[in-house]
Amino acid sequence: MADEQSPSRDEIIWDRLVEVYEAFLLATSAFLSEDVDRVALIRKAFYGSKGHRMPAIFFLDYLKVEELEALFDDLVLLGGRSERSSWAIRNIIATMPPEWVRAHIEKAVEPLLPTDDFLQWRLVLELCAGIDRDLTLKLARRASEHSDYDIREAGEDFLEKYGG
Repeated sequence: MADEQSPSRDEIIWDRLVEVYEAFLLATSAFLSEDVDRVALIRKAFYGSKGHRMPAIFFLDYLKVEELEALFDDLVLLGGRSERSSWAIRNIIATMPPEWVRAHIEKAVEPLLPTDDFLQWRLVLELCAGIDRDLTLKLARRASEHSDYDIREAGEDFLEKYGG
C-alpha cells in the first residue's frame, strides 16, 4: 500500500493560489460583460473604501475609451491627490485619445488648484506635463506666484524644466 503523504505547506499555498486565480477569472469575465455599469462601480470604488481603489485602478486597463472618458474628471482628481496612484492614473490617461484629453484636462484640473497643498500642486503639474506643455507652463507660472514657498518652488522647477 502506497504511503500517502499529506500536501506540504507550499503545495497548500499553491493550490489556494490556483483556486483564487480561477475565481478571479470568473469574476473578471462577469465584470467585463456588457450588462455591467463599470463606470458606476469604479467611481464608487475610487471614493469608497481604500481597499477598493487599487482593484478599480487595475481594471481601468480593460475599459472602453468611452468609459474612461466618463471617468476622466475622477481620474484627474485621484491622480492629482494621491501620490500612491498618480503614476497608474497618468499611464491610463496616456492611453486615451490625446486630442480629447488636451481638450478636457484644464477644466478637470482646475478644482484641484485652489489649495495650499504642495504635493497636490506637484501631482497636477506632473500630470499635465505628460499631456500639454502649454498648460503645464501656464499652471507652473500660476504656482510660481503662489504665497506658499514650496508651491512657488514647484512652479519654478517646472518653468525651468519646460522652458517657461
